[in-house]
Amino acid sequence: DTIQPDAVSYTALMNVFVAHRQLADAEYLLEDMTTNSVCPDERTFGCLLNGYAHCETDPDGAAEKARGLFAKMEESNLQPGVIQYNQLLAVLANAPTTKRKDTEQLLYKMVDSSI
Repeated sequence: DTIQPDAVSYTALMNVFVAHRQLADAEYLLEDMTTNSVCPDERTFGCLLNGYAHCETDPDGAAEKARGLFAKMEESNLQPGVIQYNQLLAVLANAPTTKRKDTEQLLYKMVDSSI
């Protein structure tokens, strides 16, 4: 018998990759989770959003990936919390091409969600 990793195990390893700015490896783990029928949780999505928030090499690309990840989280019927909203706001604030309107809309969505 082998022990299969769970969401906590995957997220812990993702945190290591994010801390070392190895976002491609963290993204791969998210794909691997779904391939192996392990459901990511709010912490998993938050971990990767945090990585995008600190991406200095391609902030616009990070913003697009973060938006997609946030949408995927919502599609998975997971309720984003204040942490995930704040991480996405940080990503958008760092992206040069993000319009102020987009960031404000996210803030209003957060307020409307009673976060």
